Amino acid sequence: MRFGRELYEPLIWQFKMINKCQKHNVNLLMTCSFCKQRNGVLTQIHRVGYCQKCNNPLWLMPEELIEQPSSSWEEWVTNNISFLLKKHMEIASRERNKMPELIKWLINKSPVSTAYYFAKYFRLREGAVFKWLAGETTPRFETLLKISYFYNIPLFDLLYKQLDRIDDREFNLEAIVQWIVNSKSNNFFKGCKAILNRRHIA
Repeated sequence: MRFGRELYEPLIWQFKMINKCQKHNVNLLMTCSFCKQRNGVLTQIHRVGYCQKCNNPLWLMPEELIEQPSSSWEEWVTNNISFLLKKHMEIASRERNKMPELIKWLINKSPVSTAYYFAKYFRLREGAVFKWLAGETTPRFETLLKISYFYNIPLFDLLYKQLDRIDDREFNLEAIVQWIVNSKSNNFFKGCKAILNRRHIA
């Protein structure tokens, strides 16, 4: 207890991609202000609110944390992981979409519709995408989140909803702008321009 309130660490904080408190909009500290050691995920000797290394209270900080608004990407990650956690019982009993079929469906819906540019945008090796298509490997969780963010489709829908029943949404405009910034390919520009024209922006 602190100030009459119970201390707790939300389960979502254990995900590597979560780096901000959703309630207070401040960045999460990864190291103890006393011993400067990084705290890991939940362990058998874990004591909520205290450093796993030196056992000093984690709420005592040398300076006040500054509130910072979340980016659309941070909000997307938080909302999608939170939803998956809430749906954990349903997920356990549902069959997940086969990854080769999902990746093929995503590539066909991309602006350039090729595995090469699909890999290029998400900064992947083309061979990795072909292994997904062959069912030899599967994407990392963070990669799936990035893909769902670009397509503006909740990760739960991509993984568990029948592909022919997924809403055909517009691509994420912020992700498209980043795509243009990162790309030097004419095909990329053509694909992005086609999307922007469809949205009546360009």
